[in-house]
Amino acid sequence: MRALYIYAAAAAMSAHAGQAPPHYVGSALTTAVVDYVVSPGDTFETIAHSIGSDPLIIARRNTRWVHSPLKVGMKLTIDARVIVPAGVEHGLVINVPQRRLFFMTGDGVARNLPIAIGQPGWPMPVGPFQILHKESNPTWIGLSLPTGIDGTSASPTVRGFTTDGCIRLGADDLKAFFDAVSVGDRGEIVYEPALLWTDGVRQFAEVHPDRYRWSGDALSILEAAADYLNVRSRIDWRRAEEVARRRDGVAIDVTLR
Repeated sequence: MRALYIYAAAAAMSAHAGQAPPHYVGSALTTAVVDYVVSPGDTFETIAHSIGSDPLIIARRNTRWVHSPLKVGMKLTIDARVIVPAGVEHGLVINVPQRRLFFMTGDGVARNLPIAIGQPGWPMPVGPFQILHKESNPTWIGLSLPTGIDGTSASPTVRGFTTDGCIRLGADDLKAFFDAVSVGDRGEIVYEPALLWTDGVRQFAEVHPDRYRWSGDALSILEAAADYLNVRSRIDWRRAEEVARRRDGVAIDVTLR
């Protein structure tokens, strides 16, 4: 399912040349609206885990109850578009509210992985970091911030606020990630529940619940991003207000028609 992700670069921010954009401005959009054919044993939860989405969102998109049994061969439409936070062009960016880890290269996003992170009682540290060491048996990646990256075979716990302060990948994702990164690689952990992306024509907004209650009003953040990108007049603000209210965690087209 990782092959379903195609990445589109954001438009150049010429009005702010030489300045690092705020994280709530998207640097890229993962474009993945796909038809999924149900296989034996599939549930909304297992499908959501395989693509790094939310079972409730997939069920709602297909007008079904999240605990409905799925028939083999049934087709589901899955919208898994995600905005990548700006600010890191090379290395890792982890956005806590998104519960995602992005591995950035000069050519774009090399990996986009769902993660489990610290529950509200064990909030994640934020800021720049460096990979200090890699260990196997058990597999562990130590960071310069007071946290690390490990794995779990319990797939349903991934993409949750379920850990005691570490970052947790699914077992298969951790193996691939462990092989892809090196000691000394840099990155940043950010906390951005609301993001806005534009390619100069379309505008997408994405809003997640503010589980740590660290952020301000989501609509105000989208407005600040629109001003930064100079696209305020191109946005359907009624639609953006709905995205901010629902906090579904999927990138939604809010372009004014």
